[in-house]
Order: sequence, then C-alpha cells, then structure tokens
Amino acid sequence: MEAHGTKTLDYGTAQQLSLSIIEKLDRSRDEKSFEPLLETINNFCRQNSIIINDKPKQHRNQTISVTFKDSIVNSIIGQRDDNQNEEFYRTSIYYQLIDNILIELKDRFSLKNLQFLCGISTLSPDSDSFLHFESIKTFASHLNLNLDFLFNKLTVAKPMSRYKSLGNIIDLYQELLPFQEAFPVLVALIQMRNTTTDERLNDLCLLVAEHDKDGIFNTCSKPASATAQWWNTFVRIKDDNENIIPFVQCIKCFSIFAYESSKTGSSTLKAHAESCLGGGSPSSSKNQDIIVMMNKDNNSNILAGLKRIFTVACAKCCAYDLRPYESVHGHGFQILCQSLLDVAPQISHLIEAAAIIPDPTTISRQVQKLAEKNRVQLIESLIPDLKKIKFFGVTTDFWKNRFTSDSYLTINLHYNKDGQMKNLMLKTVPISEAKTGENIKKLIRNILNSFGIDPDGYEIIYVMDNGSNLISALDGEAHIQCVCHCLNLAVKQSLEECPVIDALVSNCRELVTHFKRAELQQNLASTLKHDICTRWNSTYDTLWSVWLNYDDVEQVLASRKEEQYVSNIDSHVIKDITDLLSVFQIDSEKLSADDVPTLHSVLPWFYKFKKSCEIKDTDRPCIAQLKKKLLTKLVAKLWLTDIHYIATFLHPETKSLPKLTQNERNEVIKSVKKMLKALDIEFISNENSSTDDDEPYVEVIEYMKSKVNYPNGEEILSWWRKHSCIYPQLSRLVAALLSIPASSATSERIFSETGRILEARRQQ
Repeated sequence: MEAHGTKTLDYGTAQQLSLSIIEKLDRSRDEKSFEPLLETINNFCRQNSIIINDKPKQHRNQTISVTFKDSIVNSIIGQRDDNQNEEFYRTSIYYQLIDNILIELKDRFSLKNLQFLCGISTLSPDSDSFLHFESIKTFASHLNLNLDFLFNKLTVAKPMSRYKSLGNIIDLYQELLPFQEAFPVLVALIQMRNTTTDERLNDLCLLVAEHDKDGIFNTCSKPASATAQWWNTFVRIKDDNENIIPFVQCIKCFSIFAYESSKTGSSTLKAHAESCLGGGSPSSSKNQDIIVMMNKDNNSNILAGLKRIFTVACAKCCAYDLRPYESVHGHGFQILCQSLLDVAPQISHLIEAAAIIPDPTTISRQVQKLAEKNRVQLIESLIPDLKKIKFFGVTTDFWKNRFTSDSYLTINLHYNKDGQMKNLMLKTVPISEAKTGENIKKLIRNILNSFGIDPDGYEIIYVMDNGSNLISALDGEAHIQCVCHCLNLAVKQSLEECPVIDALVSNCRELVTHFKRAELQQNLASTLKHDICTRWNSTYDTLWSVWLNYDDVEQVLASRKEEQYVSNIDSHVIKDITDLLSVFQIDSEKLSADDVPTLHSVLPWFYKFKKSCEIKDTDRPCIAQLKKKLLTKLVAKLWLTDIHYIATFLHPETKSLPKLTQNERNEVIKSVKKMLKALDIEFISNENSSTDDDEPYVEVIEYMKSKVNYPNGEEILSWWRKHSCIYPQLSRLVAALLSIPASSATSERIFSETGRILEARRQQ
C-alpha cells in the first residue's frame, strides 16, 4: 500500500496482497525452494571470488580440564562448529529467517484487522466492493449494529446509488442525508468513516504494519511553539524517512491518536492527558490493534458530522461578534446550546434564528429576574443552615470602578456545613452615601438582615483590610485584618523606602514598558510582566520575569543598540530581591485561599517571615536595608489577635506554641475557654477541679499534653472529624473557626467578576 497519492484506499486489495505474501512465504519453506536460492548464492560467490565455506583460523587443540580428567565428557561448548554445509544454511538461516518474517506478518496483518479496514473501504463509491454486505459485516459488527437491518438497507441503497455519479464518500453522504430516517445505520457508518480522511486511514494502517514489537514508534518531541500542558503527555510519530506523520503517542499508556494542528482539535488529547493513568506498557498484544486505536463511542460517531457543523458556527460567532474563543467553555454557553437542542424537536418546519432571538432589553430584564430568583433561593437555603450554626465569618471590602468612579461594597459569608467549608457571596452593592464608619456599619447590618442574619444573634468574625473607615465601622466587633493586604502593604512600602531598590524597580518597569510598546515580547522565552499597583505580588512578578529573561533581553537590546534600558539593571541584585520576596509571594498565595483552612497558618508564616529577614554577613547593603525595613513593617502592619493564636493552637502540629512563653500559652488557653463559652459549647471538668473561670477545660489540657499523630498532608478538618469522639468540644470549635479565611481575597475575586459585569461593552 502506498502511503500517499491514492484517491481511495482499497483495503480489499491490500488484504489479498498481504495474505498472498504470507501464503507464498509459507510455501517457500522447503528444500525445493532453498536449492535454487543456494545455487544463485554460489554463482554470485564464484563470480566475485568469495569463498562461502572459508574455514576459520585454526584454534588450539581442544583439551579437557584436569578437574574432569576422570569424568566422561560428551561435548565442549564455547567454540563454533566448522561444519557450515548446505543443511546448516537451510535450517539455521533460511528457515529461521522465513519463520521470523511470517511471525511478524501474521501479527501485524491479522485477518481481523484487514477485515475491519476492508469494511471501511466498502463505503467508498469507487471501491470494487462498494456497499457489499459481506465485506462490511466485520466493521458493522464491531459497532454493534443490527446486521439484518443493515443488510436490508444496503439492498435498497445500492441500486439507488448505481445510476448516480458518486465520486467519493462525501457525495454518497450528501445523497443519503435527506433520507437519514430511512437509512440511519448506513448514515451512521458513513459519518464514522468520514471523520477520518483517506490519507489518515492509510497512515493509520501503515502504523500498524510498522509498529515494532515493543509497542514503540520512531518518535520526536513536541513542536517548539507548543505551550499547551497536554503536550507533556505526548510525542509525535515519524515514518522511516524521518517525516512527521499526523499521529501522536501517549508516553504513559502508548495509545495512538490522530493529530494535525491545522485540521483536528486538541480536546481529545487534552482529556486523555488529564485522565490517563499510564501503566508503562502498551496493549497486551505485541502491537496495538487498529480496532482498539479507532474504537469510539457510537453516539460520538453519529454526532461527528453535526459537531463539525457546530464548530464552524462557533468559529463564525467568535469572529463576527469579536467574542473570546473561551466563550464556548462557559457554563452559560452550554445552557444556551442545550436549550436550542431541546426545542429543536418541537419545531416541525424550518424557521429563521432571528425569529426566536430576544431583544437585548428583554435579556437585561430577564437577568434581573433571575438574580432576584436566585437571591430568594439563597435565602431559603440559608434558613436551615443558620439554625445549626452560631459562629461564622464575614469578609468585606471596597472596590472602585475606574471607568465611572462608583464605589461598591461586598459582603461574603463563610461557615462550616457538615464538615465542609461554605463560601457565599451575599451581596455586592453600590455606595451612594459618604463612606463613613457609621454609614458602612449600617449598610453591613442591613445586608445581613436582608438574608435573615441578625448580627446580634450570632458570633461573627469580620475579615477586612486596614482601611480606617472599615476599622471604624466594625469597632467593638470581633474582627481581624486581611493578612494578604498587610503583607503586600509591608512589601510595597519597604521597596519604596530603599532608594537603590526603588530605582532598580523603576528601571525594570521602564524596560517592560519598552518591550511591550516595541512589540519585542515575541523574542523572549516568556513574557515580561507589568507591575500593577493594585495586584498582589505584582512587583515580584515583574522582577522575576526580568531576571528569567535577562540574557535574552540583553541580546535583543544589543541588536537594536538600545543597551541603555539595562545599563542600570543589575541581574544579581534582582535575583537577591526575588529570593527574599519569594517567601512573601508563596505565603500570600496560600493564605488567599478560601476553600481550605488558612487561619491557623498566619502565626507560623509570621515567624518564617521574621527568620527570612535576618541579616547575614554576605548580604549586599541594599538587601540588608530591605530586610530591616521589611521586619519593621511586618511588626507594624501584621495585626495578630487572640483569634490567630487560638487557630494555631488548634492545629496538632503547632499546638505547643514553641515561640511563646509559658504565661503566653496560658493566656491562649484562657482565650480558648472564653471562645468555647461564647459558642455555648459545654465542657467536661474534673470532679475535684475548681469552678473558677480561670480553670482550663480538661479536654483542652488533654489535647495540649497528648502526643497526637498527624499524618503528613492530611487536611486539618479531616483530622478533627476523626478525633471528634475524643475532643468533641474542640472539634466543634475547629469546624467553626477554621472555616473563616485569613484574608479577604474572596472579596477581591468577587470584584474581578464585578469589573467584567460592569464593562462598557456588556452594558450595551
């Protein structure tokens, strides 16, 4: 079979050819066939003065070791037999060679594989076996189709197409599509066949033939321009001429997939990369069966043609309306498509799409109705939850729309439900009045009351930034400051107060701006990052991107004679700064989570910050100055409360509070007692113990003194659920307290979505 250039693949001929070769080789394995071959070889040797039976050089005489002098020795191994006669060539070379070839051919060109491919070829109009039932039978059986039903449909379809000028399978598909209800099985077969081009089918057939016995192809790495994560799971396949063919192989399980960047999508490869568990070996057979390679779900085969049509429609939608390509991944887009599919069967005649598309104003009104409906549903779902809890957290923050200068306030609820953390955005509202402490307090209480939450009837811990108006509004309420705001403010001010570093940061910003304006980013391995003042860790990201690309940046600027942009940038200083700030960057990312407990980590991270700011003799003067500033700012900005110490105490790994004095530990235990009482959690005390308020709970003391086993990597809430029978009161406290986040990053994420909602284009 030729790899390319054939109009339509005739796998029937290929089957006959392969079987005839196997049969001919099988018949050649006898003395009669070997004799003329040996005669030809002898003639060739005589003509070219080659001595085929040349004796090897004489070896030393074979002797028997003294050890075996009294033994009977039948043979000696280790020297080759000099008797290379006709029988030796026939049995040791000729027969063995034919046997090996037959084994490989029968394995690679199995009858089942060839019958399967022959069935595919039967669907092509210019095939000699066009729509021949016996030829297509194996293919149809593999797809679990009704063979009797298929036989009847082929009997009708073949005469219908006899007088049609069908050039290829597309013509056949278009001819049968209007009669799809009459020929559903046949149309399904054609759709499955039509998802793979002739050239690709031919290449796939060759892959089976060229696949080596270990299941490994001749491969090469991903394209240089490929950045998608799924490429780390695949390698490209090459033919014997080192040409890359349109297939890739999974490095984990050795599965084969068709892939051409200009013709096929990557969703299948991405899904496989995410779900593949590997196993380190290919199929159980020597070579992957082509049936396994092409095995697809019947439903996806039937829908393949429709999916291609819809893909074109999505492409036009994104192109004509300037929509992001990611729009098709949105949940709302899936709801839209599903609703269209649901209503389609209800339409008995063709209609124009414009007839059912609503006016934008109607959509706007409907959005408001849906929002109110969801708000009512949220309130109803909160009612049973609020009956079970008494203690929860509320994160709040302000945001200003830079386009309209309008200010907004968001309120988010955090609590524990059945051992799981719940995070709910209650409301994000514009602020029309002055942002005084009194007005903000009133607004927060009104929002909570609108959701059935009486602030005076619950124990609430508020998490906010260090804005003076919020501090004033929540004066007298239990509250903590957002640790991420505090950290980033400390870093920002420390960098600005170090003249050398401040100048370096300014030069890096100018460099990044130049590369973006001059469109030089494509010359770098990774992009330079802009420093955005409102984004946490943004300065670190800028410095890190400059250091990472510094050598390439120098080369690009040298080629343009613009070395002045890096003349005042010392890459070694940048590396020292990023090494120091990386601790803060890692911490702020971990502490900004709201789906896992973070409150217990604030105090350990604070100690780690202080340790990283210790000045060393090898530090540059500017780095030593930065460390000193950071340490001062950390102590001033990071406001640690009893809540942080209690949360740290409630983690088994940090319950000993080693950095505190004994008196400070006792104060933490007293704070735990007060919090348990505030939550109306009863305690168990010794019969002989005092009832004085300063007497610690026995359960708390037992927890503090016990040597607990905390497996590495186990979630803290999971550990406490397992030990709730031992520490019932503390486990309840943990479930409530550790569900409160250490930062108000939830509000920041809400504001990111708010900005998208309030974009000018979306308001049209």
